[in-house]
Amino acid sequence: MTGYANAATESPFGRIAVELKSVNSRFLDLSFRTPDQLRAVEGPAREAISSKVHRGKLECRISLAPTAAQDDALHINQAALARLAVAIDAVRAQVPHTAPPTASELLRWPGVLRTHSNDEPEADLQTTDHDSPNLQPPNLNGAVLTLLGQALADYDASRVREGAHLRQVMVEQLKGMESAISTLRQRVPELIAAQKQRMEDRLREALTATGPAVPLEETFDRVRQEVAALGLRADVAEELDRLGAHVVECHRVISAGGAAGKRLDFLAQEMNREANTIGSKSLALEQTRAAMDLKLLIEQLREQVQNLE
Repeated sequence: MTGYANAATESPFGRIAVELKSVNSRFLDLSFRTPDQLRAVEGPAREAISSKVHRGKLECRISLAPTAAQDDALHINQAALARLAVAIDAVRAQVPHTAPPTASELLRWPGVLRTHSNDEPEADLQTTDHDSPNLQPPNLNGAVLTLLGQALADYDASRVREGAHLRQVMVEQLKGMESAISTLRQRVPELIAAQKQRMEDRLREALTATGPAVPLEETFDRVRQEVAALGLRADVAEELDRLGAHVVECHRVISAGGAAGKRLDFLAQEMNREANTIGSKSLALEQTRAAMDLKLLIEQLREQVQNLE
């Protein structure tokens, strides 16, 4: 379902910001937009989000920007720069005509240029031979994940507010279905009986006018059998019972809360199947219109269900 949240904080590493935004999707489609120095946090962040969000196309943006103090304190990682120079020399030894990198290109290489506050210990910024230039100290990852937890809490709160509104909309749609089912239960037997009577009257008139060779009563016995069979084929009591049971189950799922989107989607498909059958068995325009009203309400419910987790 749709949702949006953002959180930001100032830290010794710079200004950290997390933004979450999602649109409707049947499954969880999670994507990240993070700077190179925060790639290592994507795994834990994906686990944290997946534990709370199960449906929707969600984009997580994480940014790290230097503060004003850090802008005045640029630091070149000499060890990383030396290793990069060795790698460049090795490449140029194999491919002599390769152009050397410019100073700006060297500074953009991950881990070469860092920012730090004036009071941050120099030892914390040095990279050992075992460190990857893309990895940051664990406390940076922890700060990002803590901020992500705050953004997730706001994101959940926004979805709860939206879900409360959608719940009222769906309850009203279910009440409309219940009203249509109740009307059909009362009217369908009357419609079937009226259709039977019309058929018998028309056949009686036709047989009386033509004077068939077979006895009139014997013919009418056969006609009554066919009319009775028509009534059985047109009976929608079972479809109405199943449709009513599905509506009751929808009320239960909505009241229970939790992850209900997929189950409600399945129930809406089953209700649409029953409404189609009711329409196909229609003997009168009134029944056809009622079936169309049901299908409209079910389709509206399905549209709202797509917004639910």
